[in-house]
Amino acid sequence: MLRPVLVLALVVGAAACGSKINVSPGATPASLAETELIARVKTALLNDSIVGLRRIDVHAAGDQIRLTGRVASAAERDRAVQIARDVPGVRAVTPELEIRP
Repeated sequence: MLRPVLVLALVVGAAACGSKINVSPGATPASLAETELIARVKTALLNDSIVGLRRIDVHAAGDQIRLTGRVASAAERDRAVQIARDVPGVRAVTPELEIRP
């Protein structure tokens, strides 16, 4: 019972932060797990005092995360990647972040 409530809270929280997360009525357990993982990574990024200020989109394919968007430096890109890697359930992170100082 707690897991669906947690997923709903994370999805609502991420949506309130401007993230686009679509969950269809016929969502599979795998797609819900991806949605939950996206929400947890996005929340971790938004809670960071540096990269939380950047527009970083999070995409998931299973336990693989892809980060897209813009950051101001290579250090910010590396920080975003490390934050995403530290989220439980993330197996790999692919950074596709554009650096724009």
